Amino acid sequence: MQTLKLIIPGSYYDSQIYSGRLYLWSSDGSISTFDWDGLIESVNIPDHLKLALVCAFQRSEYLYGDHWALIFQDVEIKTSIENKFKELAGMHIEFSQKDLYRFVIREQDNPFPFPHSDSVIYSNNLYTGSQSGVFSSACNKKNKNPISPRSKKLWDGSTLSISASYKTLGISAGSDGLFQYNLDPDFGQSRYNPRPLISQHSNSARWLFASLFSSSYLNEGFLADFVNEYNDEEQRRQRILRGVIPSSDIFGHQIRNGSPTLTWGVHDKICFATQKSVEVVQYSPYSKNEEERFIKLGLVETQSLQGDIVSGDSALFGFIIEGEDGLLVINSLLESAWFPGEPVNWRVFPKSKFYTNQFHIVYDDHLSIHSFNQDYFVDQKTKKVGIRLPRPF
Repeated sequence: MQTLKLIIPGSYYDSQIYSGRLYLWSSDGSISTFDWDGLIESVNIPDHLKLALVCAFQRSEYLYGDHWALIFQDVEIKTSIENKFKELAGMHIEFSQKDLYRFVIREQDNPFPFPHSDSVIYSNNLYTGSQSGVFSSACNKKNKNPISPRSKKLWDGSTLSISASYKTLGISAGSDGLFQYNLDPDFGQSRYNPRPLISQHSNSARWLFASLFSSSYLNEGFLADFVNEYNDEEQRRQRILRGVIPSSDIFGHQIRNGSPTLTWGVHDKICFATQKSVEVVQYSPYSKNEEERFIKLGLVETQSLQGDIVSGDSALFGFIIEGEDGLLVINSLLESAWFPGEPVNWRVFPKSKFYTNQFHIVYDDHLSIHSFNQDYFVDQKTKKVGIRLPRPF
């Protein structure tokens, strides 16, 4: 599997990318904001590869959509685009500190407790979760500081993971379980904010449509099964909790069997990973037939992982499994890639519009940004690996 890769040297702790800007937390806790579009446009490549570069690192949505289906039916055009990505993948692109300095928008003190356990940017706000709780700060291009130096504490509970959608934060709080925090200004400061959803241990929260999935390395996963319906009385749409479903009910067998396993879910797929395979179930919350809400898609074999499975996540381009000594990516063409070494941090951006094909891996001395672009040519309705395109761009 060939991927496009950019190297950004430096000692970093975390990364986020949003609306044409790259945010990097240095290991000393400070935050640097870069003009991402300017940085990519500065890459010196032949003109015939610029479309591939833009699709890979600036506008991941360009080649998605039904309007490209007819074009990709032309074998010559499809082959030409694929060859552009392959040629670009063969190039070594690394930015020097001098290159980066040209595109620094601002370096600033970190307004959040450091180190944090997770971060997310949603609706022009940056949220972080840590042992000190959940914090937010404005993050938009209108302010002098890319990130407002004044942060607001939303919750004081110890937090391992946060994820945002539907004007709501999903919060994994370890042994305290899974919570949701409503960000809707009309919601008010109710005593039910944050609202507990699942009492079992939770170390990762991810969105499946309006639902939230709680993953744990101590117990099986749990789905807080929501449906988004219109409330005539309130005159607006509301998320309604239908129940909490353990992953053993979804997959039809006991999950924790003594061997290293992990269950997670993102958008339309729920995954149960072992050292040898990933079992995949497709989730369709609005199916009228109850039996069609959870459809088994079968097993995907993996390279054998050694030791425990640390974490897992999903993107449009495939599944990511973190083992004790590296990261395994299985893409939507069922190809595997192994990234050896223990990362400081890593993340994908399945809720993004422009960066769904990016995979950020933070190592001790650099940030490695990989771009997977094979998914443009895969049937989104039938693919087994990787989440289905969430919405038309």
